[in-house]
Amino acid sequence: MTKFFRQYSRFFLLVFMSVLMVVFVIGDAIGRGSSARADALDTEVGTAFGESVRDSHLRRAMADLQMAASIGLIPTPLARLEQISPEQREQTIGVYLMMREAEQLGVRVSEAQLRELLSRMQMTDEQFSLLTSRFGRRSASQVYDALGRVMSVGMFFQAQADAGLGQPLPQLEDTYRNFMQNAKVKVSVIDANAFLTEDQPDDAQLAVLFEEGKDRLDEHTAEELHFGYQLPDRVKLEWITLNPKRIEDEVTIREVDAERFYRSNPDRYRTSAEGPALDGQATILKPYEEVREQVRATVRTLKAIEEARREINLIRETAAGPWKSMPRGADGTRPAPAADQQMDLTTAIGASRFAEYIVRRETGWLTREELGAMPVLGGARMQVERQRVAAPEVIFHVEGLAGPSEESPLPLLRTGEPGPVLTSFDTRATGASEPYQPIAFRVLAVEPSGPPRTMEEVRGKLVDDWRRQRAMQRAGEFARELAEQARSVGLEQAVAEAEALRSALQDADARAVSTDGTALEIYTKRLTPIEPPRFPRFATNVSGVRSTPLHERIYELADDDSPHRVALAASPADKAWVVAELFEVEPLYQGEFDQQRASFDQRSEMSQRFRFVQLWCDYENIKARTRFVAKVTETPEDETETSQ
Repeated sequence: MTKFFRQYSRFFLLVFMSVLMVVFVIGDAIGRGSSARADALDTEVGTAFGESVRDSHLRRAMADLQMAASIGLIPTPLARLEQISPEQREQTIGVYLMMREAEQLGVRVSEAQLRELLSRMQMTDEQFSLLTSRFGRRSASQVYDALGRVMSVGMFFQAQADAGLGQPLPQLEDTYRNFMQNAKVKVSVIDANAFLTEDQPDDAQLAVLFEEGKDRLDEHTAEELHFGYQLPDRVKLEWITLNPKRIEDEVTIREVDAERFYRSNPDRYRTSAEGPALDGQATILKPYEEVREQVRATVRTLKAIEEARREINLIRETAAGPWKSMPRGADGTRPAPAADQQMDLTTAIGASRFAEYIVRRETGWLTREELGAMPVLGGARMQVERQRVAAPEVIFHVEGLAGPSEESPLPLLRTGEPGPVLTSFDTRATGASEPYQPIAFRVLAVEPSGPPRTMEEVRGKLVDDWRRQRAMQRAGEFARELAEQARSVGLEQAVAEAEALRSALQDADARAVSTDGTALEIYTKRLTPIEPPRFPRFATNVSGVRSTPLHERIYELADDDSPHRVALAASPADKAWVVAELFEVEPLYQGEFDQQRASFDQRSEMSQRFRFVQLWCDYENIKARTRFVAKVTETPEDETETSQ
């Protein structure tokens, strides 16, 4: 066990737990992120090992981690997260499940073992006593139990990792060769962007591309372009929003509210005699009169946020009225009202006192990516079971694109029906990420993924792809000519003799002048052969190109006795062709391998451990190992869905 702790302190603390803690919810965030009734109602979040998993279990797991971090047993956690993101909540569950996993398999760290570890960490009895009182006045036994639960995860993880570590000698030699061997080469790049034109293809040329790719997405390989034109899921939206900043001058605040905020947030207005407050330094609270205007400005911003949210919620509820007035059917759901009875958001704005400040937009077809990139709307979130869910996930959970799911807590939207209110987050009010700008929306139409009905729907992409294809083809023709000549006279001489290629690149450079009219020489400069300092067996970035086939072909030429050993490869991802000449593959010596074997073996083991960490701590893998099933919480249809 002493050996385990020695290994644990060097590797496990620095690698496993640091990775663990960076992505997991830390501190008392789970308590603050929960609703006010979390302490009263111990909500079930799912089942694992045939048992219920509840919020209290998650809070205990987080408290255990916080305690272990407070004494340096694991890296200091990230602090003061105000809300729990969906990913963080998943990892919170993951922490607890791994603790239960170790417990189920009988992995234990005893009190005696922990005493030995704390003694080696030079923890005094007084420090241990402070620890017990700091965390809810736990008994010594309870503290050891908590630390043992954290350490058992590490012990079980390391046992699993050790079982699969290590490489046989031939594999280790191959790994050493792949990382350490170097080839002396010269590389010349032909940038296909130099051959892009504004030429217009005819419909027959576009039809060829369209027929080849209409049933797929782009599927480019390492060396070939394979364009696709299948359309992703798309939606059309109507949405409105009210920026709280625009109505700050319209809201009034009472002095009593400003004074109450001042008293409730004293840490915001403390200072020391020598400057800003520091941890552990005596501070004083500034008098209210001194910070009055600052307090009032903050309270005004907070009230504007509240007023904007209330107004957008009211508009959303007004627009949803015709839907909620429909009687429920036999299946318990309400049918959609007739089209002429439905209300758009513009009409619902009506006589809003902030009508002049409300912005309304109606979109064309949007993909998830396009929606996510939109200002304001794209970055908005919805609070679902104490998680922040991104706007594209909420909006695309709509009939026609998604169906009812027991696993999704999101409401299934209907075309034309006002969706739940979304909220963008901002730090301008309190310095922490807080709900800021409300957004109401309706999905007006949906279009599931599938092939375009006609070329016209994707004509713009077809034209761009045709031009890119022509440019790559033209660059490829020059590249093959250059490679063929280089095999006879060498790459340097072949480049010097490539008059047609150089002329074409110079013309492209002339078109790519800077704003002050200076020629940039972008393309001719890339053509000039360079000798990279490192050219290993695995692909590296050489002159802006990363090509695995090029590296493979260069090393395949190692035993070629030709006077000029030249390799050629396309790199569609980098819009380029590469020609390289090999001069020497530097030898590797057994003595060097023997000298570096121990350290290289250790680096290889660390790399393996890191990959194992990624797999072992992956939330989906944790769920599969523990057979965790999340509990779905249904929201009553009549309950107003807003982001609070």
